[in-house]
Amino acid sequence: MSTGENPERAKYLWDQQDALLDRCELSARYHGKRERFLGGVERLLQAVTAIAATSAFADIAGKTSDWGRWFALLAAVASILPLVLGLSERARLHGQLKAQFKSILADMYVVGVEWTEEQLSAFKGRVAKAESDEPASLAALVIHCQNEIAVTRHQKFYPLKWWEVALMHFYGFNGARIVARGPRESAPLSAQPRPPVAPS
Repeated sequence: MSTGENPERAKYLWDQQDALLDRCELSARYHGKRERFLGGVERLLQAVTAIAATSAFADIAGKTSDWGRWFALLAAVASILPLVLGLSERARLHGQLKAQFKSILADMYVVGVEWTEEQLSAFKGRVAKAESDEPASLAALVIHCQNEIAVTRHQKFYPLKWWEVALMHFYGFNGARIVARGPRESAPLSAQPRPPVAPS
């Protein structure tokens, strides 16, 4: 942003730039977590399928009990669930979205601290296009990601209950109620104070 602009306009553009950077960082973090979680669940079910199928074959071959039927049923269920839930496709989508937001972030960093109004508009368009492909978000997970970022910046965060953390990939919870409980101060990671921002 040009220093020749009036202060109010410069502040507006700076705030817009800062908010857009935050949105990209939050989105990249959120989709990265979803990708890893969904991929992990799929790999776990694949392992259960392999173990159950092997156990079923060994039990049926030995003809020692009816456990073979139960192992076979478990193997069938574990092999069907990833297809029914679309785990692979969902993980791939979140991986693609994470890559898009990280690419936008990288380009933002290359531009530097001062953006022109045209650059700001171009980045807004890219972010909006990426966000148009996003599935519905899970509020508790979004707040969890915001908290991680806030702690690194020594900012206030909104703590989640243990059950909200445990279930944040399965249920969205009510984000407004979480925020209504009030923020908490993050503990400083270092006694060294952050340098003051020079006035524009």
